[in-house]
Amino acid sequence: MAVEDEVKLQVDLEFELQHLDISEPIHEVEAIAQVRTVTLYFDSPEFDLAEAKVALRFRYRVEEQAGISQAELLDPAKTQVGVWALKTKGSRIEKDGVVATSRQEYEIKASYGEVPGEFVAKLNLAASAVGRLGVIAAMDARRDTQIISANGHRVIEIDDDTVTVLKGATTGETFREIELELLDENQSELRSRLVHQFLQAGAIFSKADSKLQRVLGL
Repeated sequence: MAVEDEVKLQVDLEFELQHLDISEPIHEVEAIAQVRTVTLYFDSPEFDLAEAKVALRFRYRVEEQAGISQAELLDPAKTQVGVWALKTKGSRIEKDGVVATSRQEYEIKASYGEVPGEFVAKLNLAASAVGRLGVIAAMDARRDTQIISANGHRVIEIDDDTVTVLKGATTGETFREIELELLDENQSELRSRLVHQFLQAGAIFSKADSKLQRVLGL
């Protein structure tokens, strides 16, 4: 289990921050090559997981190649390896004029063919309930990442996601979201300063607590 503490910002597709001012010589910024992923969210027809205030998702990486259809993205091979994640709804925290969301997150690397047993146990789902889980939302995203480190220790991750909705209330929509995740609680002040730089450049706090809420139009 891990605690995810992140600030979510909405930006226009053309948004650009000219310069990220860290202002501290001990910090280093590492740019990670862009990756493309597809994320599938699951629930029962009665939305039992939503009722329990948890979200179950499977995310896998897609190599840039021609000829892959949307149907194939929505229904990968059972042997497709990715990361299953179980997230709680979380709580909103406001400090230094910055609104963050804190939630518990469980992740397991496994194949798409079966929901990990550990998650089934945590959710207390009967086998029949697991069999009724289906994809309620899906998105195709391209992510650019910057890692901020202090003396070789990762302290903040900035993820810039351009997302196209494959399934949901907003199917076909493309939007952009920037997340600033706090990896070291002692660096919250630096995270707040960085958030304000994005806000001054035109970003706004996300109106939804999660991408799932946005995709479902909640």
